[in-house]
Amino acid sequence: MARAPHILIAGGGSLGSIYPGLSIARQFQERMPGARVTIAGDGRAIERHTVRGAGLRYSTVPSSRFPTCMLEAPRYVLRNAAGWCVAHWLLREQEIDLVISLGGHAAGPMVRAARASGVPYAIVEQDCLPYPATRDATRDASVVCLAQDETAARLPMGAPVRWTGPVGRPGFEDDFGHCPGGRLPMAGDDGRPRLVVLGGVAGATSLNESMPEAIKRLGAAAANWQVVHQTGDGWLTATESRYAAVGVNALVVTYIDELAHLARSSDLIVCRPSGSTLAEVSLAGLPAVFVPDSRRRDGLHEANAQFAALRTGCPTVNENDGDLAASLAGCLRPLLEDEARRDTIAERLRKMARPEASALVADAVCEALGVLAVAEPPRLRLAVVFFVPVVVNFFSLARGWVSGGWVALQTGKATTAKRVLLVDDDAEIIESLRLALEANGYEVLVARDGNQGLALTERENPDLVILDMMMPKRSGFLVLERLRRTQEDSPPVIMITANEGNRHKAYAEMLGVDEYLRKPFPMDKLLESVKRLVGG
Repeated sequence: MARAPHILIAGGGSLGSIYPGLSIARQFQERMPGARVTIAGDGRAIERHTVRGAGLRYSTVPSSRFPTCMLEAPRYVLRNAAGWCVAHWLLREQEIDLVISLGGHAAGPMVRAARASGVPYAIVEQDCLPYPATRDATRDASVVCLAQDETAARLPMGAPVRWTGPVGRPGFEDDFGHCPGGRLPMAGDDGRPRLVVLGGVAGATSLNESMPEAIKRLGAAAANWQVVHQTGDGWLTATESRYAAVGVNALVVTYIDELAHLARSSDLIVCRPSGSTLAEVSLAGLPAVFVPDSRRRDGLHEANAQFAALRTGCPTVNENDGDLAASLAGCLRPLLEDEARRDTIAERLRKMARPEASALVADAVCEALGVLAVAEPPRLRLAVVFFVPVVVNFFSLARGWVSGGWVALQTGKATTAKRVLLVDDDAEIIESLRLALEANGYEVLVARDGNQGLALTERENPDLVILDMMMPKRSGFLVLERLRRTQEDSPPVIMITANEGNRHKAYAEMLGVDEYLRKPFPMDKLLESVKRLVGG
């Protein structure tokens, strides 16, 4: 029996790129109860605590954000080089069958390693504007799941795109997935409207410094509002002091564990416009004021905020527009005073939500890789992969000629030769197999790389494909996956490899391989497999 698949979900760098992974992991565990799921991040304590608290394995992949100054460049190079090595080690030693990228700088080394090693990978793009590295990686991805359909126009032509919607953390899916968002009072709630300020886990300096002054400037408009402010690590005492100095009685905390529960009893939120935040405020139907992080140079926050403003009317405050406290106060005032306006934004947000997004991501990945849910019957698939030169038995060639050629001439029977496509970049292997197959009456087509193999399969419709795993432009596994996803009646495939381990075989079986042969082997054995699968 093949071992259970091992799925690695790579995110990290912020909890916003970890939370969706928890929801997606839960979906895979429901579909494949025996599957192992690991989440990889950059090793911060809050990430480890969050992932392990959800009952999942956590692995550290060293990584660093793109440097904003020359002093950060050495750290960036060293940590990402270490991440590359660790990623390759994880793929090999942990026998990873599938990598799912959630974005964040910790996902980069895993995707690059998977791409180089021929391990299938999927991309979950939560932001409206994809990273340049993400755009490049979509070319060989098994599937690219988009939170917003507008993102497809910013990806390369031919990327395997699926619109699945934005994925929130499990708490939001549980609280809002089967019922509409809307305010519900908490225990001890005095009925006053509540404003939540999210400074992020690592702390948002500008919000922590400016919100107390903004609340003061709002005066009577905010007098009846409760204020709950998450500061992030290292900002609690200073932020409490600022609120006390302006005479505002706010509840200031370092981190909010049950944010979904708090969102259910809140009326307005001020936060960064990350992709995960958009998912969660949409699920909750919670009106938001977005403050893009001006320290970011990638434009992701600005693109997300602009999208939310167009779709829902959520206002945006620019940190660089002079006095931030004054800008926040001016933006918040009409929302604090006008409940109808908040309700309109909330309704638009709920229309943008997709409570089933994590399930759609899991379904898209399973469909792309040819993996079925437990309750569904298995589908037979077929593939061939080469690694090293084949041992050719020339006696079998002679027998093949007698049985396939000479006897046919004697009897005078006209037969239609079965067509076999060889996809390999090794000329010696191609020639050895071509001689053996033609001697046994098969017509042979040849492709020198994965992309040529896909094109020939679509155009020539061969009866069988023999596929090398390590090839330029597209690995054998990626070719096989694309065949299964795009062709209803894709040809059978035989996989041939010199690899002694079980990881590649297990993954091939997960994709539905018909035959898996390890080299070296007698040519007789390959010919028997070909005859069994296609006749001739």
